[in-house]
Amino acid sequence: MSQFIDKDDFKEAFSDSLEKVEKYKTDFIKIETLESFESFKIMELFIEQLSDQNLKSELENVLVNKKPFQNFKHKIDHSEFR
Repeated sequence: MSQFIDKDDFKEAFSDSLEKVEKYKTDFIKIETLESFESFKIMELFIEQLSDQNLKSELENVLVNKKPFQNFKHKIDHSEFR
């Protein structure tokens, strides 16, 4: 929502979709956002399962440096694993 100035702009831009969600809300499941520690744990578990030792090492280093979430995604997106 950061690209919208306020809630009204957001609601206006997605009015059709929001109406459909409201009309058929029993067909939807609300998924809560994960806490950062939960997401971090998922990344750690993912790394543990890798057989590629080079990628595994690179990702382990990513987790101990600044911006681990952003850099983890970048590393995966630009790897052969992707």
